[in-house]
Amino acid sequence: MYYFLFCISAFVLIYYGKIKNGKNPFCYFVTFMVIAVGVFRGEYIGTDIMPVGGGSYYDLWRSPFSDDRIEKGFVWLTYILRNMIDSYHFYYGAIYALNMYFYYLAVKRMKLNVSVFFAILLLSSTFYPSFNTIRQQLGLSIGVYLFSLLIYNPCNGYSLKKNIILYELGIFLLFLFSHHGLFILAIVPLFLMTPIQKVLNKDIALWSLLAATVVIIQFFGQYIQMAIIALNGVVSLGDRADFYANLVENYGDNIEASRGILSTIINGSLAILISRNKRNFLFYIGFVGLLLSSLGSVNLGTVGRIFANVDFFMCLYFTSVWFDMDTSFKPCGRLQVFALKSLRLLFWGTSFYFTIVQNESISPYKTFLFE
Repeated sequence: MYYFLFCISAFVLIYYGKIKNGKNPFCYFVTFMVIAVGVFRGEYIGTDIMPVGGGSYYDLWRSPFSDDRIEKGFVWLTYILRNMIDSYHFYYGAIYALNMYFYYLAVKRMKLNVSVFFAILLLSSTFYPSFNTIRQQLGLSIGVYLFSLLIYNPCNGYSLKKNIILYELGIFLLFLFSHHGLFILAIVPLFLMTPIQKVLNKDIALWSLLAATVVIIQFFGQYIQMAIIALNGVVSLGDRADFYANLVENYGDNIEASRGILSTIINGSLAILISRNKRNFLFYIGFVGLLLSSLGSVNLGTVGRIFANVDFFMCLYFTSVWFDMDTSFKPCGRLQVFALKSLRLLFWGTSFYFTIVQNESISPYKTFLFE
């Protein structure tokens, strides 16, 4: 199933621009498949939704108000869905559908191509978490919709300042009622500032930031983890204390750290090269998010999930420029465009293989329809 999804997504990204106006049933098929594969997945596809040996969502569904750690907005959503149809499959399937629906609304509002977006989403690192960290992913999709509604393409006649205030209020409510990690989305309006855009529009600044991130991961990651462990005496880390202690002890031999460094270099380099002729607001947010996500994932474990909320904007950026590259790179010729797209697809494919196909928590794919 996953190989099939990869093939149809790659097909859309390779041939979509050759289809007149992009209006072809096959292009809509990839959107349908990305939605269907999550809605109809089995209950053991995704660690946090597993009824046995998994996360807390099954227990939450059985008794919505029993866990004080879960934000109240999600608790009430669970209660409503449970009372609509008393089915666990319906519960997590409906949340996934809502997640994708808010992405759809945001992409349409931003006047981006929906089929291309879902093809890129499938190949990106955001697709797998939607099977697992369902609370955060639903909140992220709502946050992106707020961004499209109030900042990217405002739906009202308010000034930018008023819309930013409304956006920040919306993010604050998501922080309170959906997932605390969504507070990071509050930094998005900072990238509207001209000085920040001027800095991030320079190649030297982008390469310097990328190099600094790699240096921190390689040479200072262990010290960051040691500092976190030292904080355990002040703020209890619970069972995470042993996790970080193990990371520090084995940091030099940690294959995830080495893979994270390589991933950061390739992802960052491709983003800089592809964006050279067309950088916009989405790129500025996404590039910084990419670096923060890489830094957090390697050095801070699950804290990287917080920064991944901002990294998601790189999916939107690639959606906005994927086929514009054919014209924006004219001075350099078609060969450079072909090479950059091929490298981007190749690395997406490699990442797809390791994060999805080789991930035992979601592979092999199973659907409850045939259980």
